[in-house]
Amino acid sequence: MSERKRLSGAQYRKRKAEKEKEQVKQASLFLKYLYPERGEEGSSKEQLQTEAKVTVLPADSRVEVEIGQNLNVKDETIEVKVGEDMRVRESGNSTSFSYGDPATWPSLLTPGDDHVRQLLVEHGPEQVQQFDFPKDGNQRKFSTSHYKRRLANGEEVHRRWLLYSVSNDSVFCFCCKLFTTDLAGLSSLSDQGSRDWKNMSAILAAHERSCRHYQNCKKWKDLELVLEKKKKVDEEHLHLIKQEEKYWQQVLERLVALVRVLGMQNLAFQGIHEKLHTIGNGNFLKFVEFLSLFDPLMEGYLHKVRDAETHAYYLGKDLQNELIQLLSNAIKNEILTSAHAAKYFSIVLDCTADAGHVEQMTIVLRFVDVTSDMDNCKPISIKEHFLGFVPLREASGAGMTDTILRLLEEMSLPIENLRGQCYDNGSNMKGKENGVQRKILDSNPRAMFIPCSAHSLKLVVSDAAKCCLEAAAFFDLVQRVFVYFSASTHRWRVLMHHIPNITVKPLCETRWESQIHALKLLRNQLGNIYDALIEIADDSTLTGSSGNTSRIDAQTLGRGISSFKFVVSLVVWHDILFEINRTSKQLQANELDIQNAIQQLRETEKFLVDRRTDEGFEKSLLDARELAEEMEIPARLEPVTVCMRRKRKQLKVETDEPVQNAEEKFKVDFYFAVLDAAIQSVDERFTQMHQISSVFGFLYDVNSLQNRAPKQILEHCLILEHALHHGDSKDIDASDLCNELRLIAKRIPKGASPRDVLNFICKYQLPECFPNTFIALRILLTLPVFVASSDKSFSKLNLIKTYICSTVVQETLDGLATLSMEHETAQKIDLEKLVSAFAKVKAQKVAHLNSNLYFI
Repeated sequence: MSERKRLSGAQYRKRKAEKEKEQVKQASLFLKYLYPERGEEGSSKEQLQTEAKVTVLPADSRVEVEIGQNLNVKDETIEVKVGEDMRVRESGNSTSFSYGDPATWPSLLTPGDDHVRQLLVEHGPEQVQQFDFPKDGNQRKFSTSHYKRRLANGEEVHRRWLLYSVSNDSVFCFCCKLFTTDLAGLSSLSDQGSRDWKNMSAILAAHERSCRHYQNCKKWKDLELVLEKKKKVDEEHLHLIKQEEKYWQQVLERLVALVRVLGMQNLAFQGIHEKLHTIGNGNFLKFVEFLSLFDPLMEGYLHKVRDAETHAYYLGKDLQNELIQLLSNAIKNEILTSAHAAKYFSIVLDCTADAGHVEQMTIVLRFVDVTSDMDNCKPISIKEHFLGFVPLREASGAGMTDTILRLLEEMSLPIENLRGQCYDNGSNMKGKENGVQRKILDSNPRAMFIPCSAHSLKLVVSDAAKCCLEAAAFFDLVQRVFVYFSASTHRWRVLMHHIPNITVKPLCETRWESQIHALKLLRNQLGNIYDALIEIADDSTLTGSSGNTSRIDAQTLGRGISSFKFVVSLVVWHDILFEINRTSKQLQANELDIQNAIQQLRETEKFLVDRRTDEGFEKSLLDARELAEEMEIPARLEPVTVCMRRKRKQLKVETDEPVQNAEEKFKVDFYFAVLDAAIQSVDERFTQMHQISSVFGFLYDVNSLQNRAPKQILEHCLILEHALHHGDSKDIDASDLCNELRLIAKRIPKGASPRDVLNFICKYQLPECFPNTFIALRILLTLPVFVASSDKSFSKLNLIKTYICSTVVQETLDGLATLSMEHETAQKIDLEKLVSAFAKVKAQKVAHLNSNLYFI
């Protein structure tokens, strides 16, 4: 008797699979024997092959995925709603199916169909309930009663796995359709569907008792649990990200608000140290510590930082610079958005050296904002916005022009829309051959150059002050008085004893009109200053070389300011500078236009011309005599004795005899010389402004145009059209502008300014009716007349980049200057929107770290 050999485990499993396959085959044959009219419902090998195309069912929306890709159920691009169809793209061919119609589902026999199977399981079986099921040839149809299974005790169990196909009029098993992956396990309910309505109860009963159905149901439930768990993990992970995002957004809103306040107030950020709760750690960290005393959120944040519970330490200098740039970019974006809407703009430029000896160029943008006016019927506003500092490596006209053109390109401001350029009177700026204005005019002839009126007026005073020896000697003596008293605390105390609560003002070489402050004090307190000098000169306690020198200097200055010539010069210069200073202040108004500037300059010129008369000189002598009586000094001009070297004359030529009278000589050599130099300088330095006024002048009094002949108005319009014409492009049409002005002149009040006319057009929404007038007035109001805005930025530059903080980087300097200059725009920035994207990035980093720790 031979020894019995035991089969292996693999052989047992193979024998079991064959037995189950034979049982399924026998069950099918048995049903065929019982119901011969049914016919064979099995699937041939050819029917089991995956078709490339399936009839597309009507659907409202479809989702496309690639066969074989890894599917993330929570991916926003794969999110599908109930009732929607699914489109699968396979090898370049499109296959569409509906969630509720299993007959349209693709074959899932290939390994790359897991993502489709996951989608269908996540969606779940969708049973057809409210439907008029069609009848077959035997007048039988599907009944919704098959969705329930009646047990032996009378209870009913819902068959969630049973699905009805509307397109194929057949039923399928949900789990067997999805999880049958071999040909041996295929059945009618998992392949083509069954429509044997007469024997449907028996077919369903036999199918749900089969081993293959039990295995597929288990796979369905297992995958459903896995997907549900994954869904919960993803939702929990997403919830953590949202929490972290909200937390960091609240923290960053406070930090950004703090940066905005420090920048607007020109306060320093950093200190000696960069650690919390240490002395000398700077204003930023100190204010953070202050916030933590009253804000629980900041208190918890600092607690995490101190205990090293977070790797995100957002209080260092890098974050401060990042937040400064964040605010600065937001402000500039707001400005540029308004500038793009306005279309036409002008630039105002000026240069100065900072504390680090770097040449900084400030750029200011000027435009007319009419967007809000047309919507809200508010008066239009002329905007001048600071756009930052630009370091210059080359201060020549060509180098500065290249820098300006590059900046305009970076800000997406077309140079074709540039209509005005305003600079100081430097040769590299206003040069007729190689200046910035000339090179920009070569690119765009419509960019009209206007020298700064305030700077030109300063040069008028400078020219007059250096025109003669007497004027230069006068200002030299005034400066020596200030230097003498300010050089010693003892002398300053003596001066304060005679003039309490008033200090002697120094002269300023760069701002001549401001010297009125120095002359105003001398004009009103000359007697007290003279008494202070005499007291120091008579002080016998001052001994030694320094004391004697001080007394001698006091005597010299006392004799100088007590001379009647100095008194007359003081009165003359005080009157001239007072008028110049008044005009200079008016020229620095933000809403000043060219016509008003010219009107102010004409009044100043008229004042100078009126004073250049014998009557004007007599009036100055009269005021000087009153001041001399108060000081008890002789009120007469002493003749100056000068030894003239006699020259031998070869020919007898008649020459003018020198003036011997002291008053006549002073009037000719000083009084008339100063006024002549000032009047001539006004005419020369404001020629460009007069030329531009001749082009736009007729627009300053539109109401009066109704009294002019149409031909005369058309001539002015043609001149303006030519000025605003370049190549094939022109801003206005002369004939249309003439007709528009004649119509609108009757509708506006008398004396209406260009700004009033533009307000009228915007208020009643008439740009479509008067388009050329609307454009011409916008260009006119865009033209600048001064560079005062750039001078203001230089004041901020001195506050930000000081001698101690001279190493600040250019980006931070530019950002802080923008916050300080544009504080009104900075105050309107929505911090919540500003930091949302920034906080989202930070939250994703922190959530990623937390998720890694969780899985570890």
